[in-house]
Amino acid sequence: MAESFSKFPRTLGTCLTLMVLAASTCPAVEETGFGIGPGMILVENIQPGAPEVDVFGKTDLAFEVHNGTNKAHTFSVAVIKPRAAIASWEIGYEEIPDPSWCRLDKAELDLPAQTDGKVKLFIKVPDKPEYYNRKWMALVVCRPGKPTPGSVGLQVGARVQIETLAKADTDGVGAGPLALAPSVVRLEAKPGDSVEPVVKFRNNTAKEHTYTLLRLDEAEKDAAKHERYFGPGCVQVIKPSWLTPDGTSFALKPGETKELKIKVSVPKNAEPGKRYEELLFLKDEAGGVDFLRVRTEIPAAAKDKP
Repeated sequence: MAESFSKFPRTLGTCLTLMVLAASTCPAVEETGFGIGPGMILVENIQPGAPEVDVFGKTDLAFEVHNGTNKAHTFSVAVIKPRAAIASWEIGYEEIPDPSWCRLDKAELDLPAQTDGKVKLFIKVPDKPEYYNRKWMALVVCRPGKPTPGSVGLQVGARVQIETLAKADTDGVGAGPLALAPSVVRLEAKPGDSVEPVVKFRNNTAKEHTYTLLRLDEAEKDAAKHERYFGPGCVQVIKPSWLTPDGTSFALKPGETKELKIKVSVPKNAEPGKRYEELLFLKDEAGGVDFLRVRTEIPAAAKDKP
């Protein structure tokens, strides 16, 4: 993954937020190869059971396949589970259970030399209660030639971070190894205020686990990767932290649920009209990781009366 990104946030409709991270793990190989970009997108607020979502909406954005060679070529594209092509990805994201939930509007592109072609992405998540509050990773891969089932060879890929709609009133049964309810805490507070939201966690594994609470810079040591975790339109909070959880760790037996109070202290210099975001990671002793988004809206200052 490239170590620096430009952000181009877009809000599509009322329920879907898309963030594009420009630059790619798979840029064109100098001027003689092929590539696909952007290298990563974050798609939020996908509602299970809702109609299929056009990820890029009515914009000029799309995945772009680049033919950097001096000859015309056919390229195939597909959505796959990331583990089929890469060994690791951003922490806190599970592998998507079924890549068929993601549909591309074409499976192949015939591109003349030194040209680009566009591919649109659509997502539909089944209507199951355990699919709320989830974070999944999928991979859009591009390879030379026509689509061939089971083929292997040179390919490049773009990551898709898929986050489903946050929901507090759910029991979390089956919602990943560690269920969060909600996965995103949304608050409104004034500079200098303190608020104490409560989040539920459920251990869905067959073993007891101890979960350690970590800030982003503790969970992900590579500072160059921090930007990719934050949502669009958010002011990133890393240090000093605004969050004080009720404890630094906790244990959960199989099937056990815990409510955790988190104190959010808004500094006096927080800027009105801004939305701030901080992430709280939960890491178990086996290396499993999930994270909570805490977003705090600072109301815009009232206009002076004439």
